[in-house]
Amino acid sequence: MRCRRARERPGIGTPDEMRTHLRKFADAGVDQVAFIQQGGRNRHEHICEALDLFAREVMPEFKEHEAGRLARKSDELRLSSRKPWRESSGCAN
Repeated sequence: MRCRRARERPGIGTPDEMRTHLRKFADAGVDQVAFIQQGGRNRHEHICEALDLFAREVMPEFKEHEAGRLARKSDELRLSSRKPWRESSGCAN
């Protein structure tokens, strides 16, 4: 039986747990994540195995939504470029 605390650690878990964790980011609008696996005593071959598993079991779900995500992001960026980024501070630029 897995420890409850281990299931709550972000970025660590089964492919199903990772998909659930990353869906929360995607739902919040986060479209990029970085995994730091070189820390500690991780062996190179274990890091490669984890990345292969991630690419095979987790990424496909997010990849199938990529075109829609990119279209929404493009629209948001286009619309935000029309808005002033900050109020005038009174300083000459």
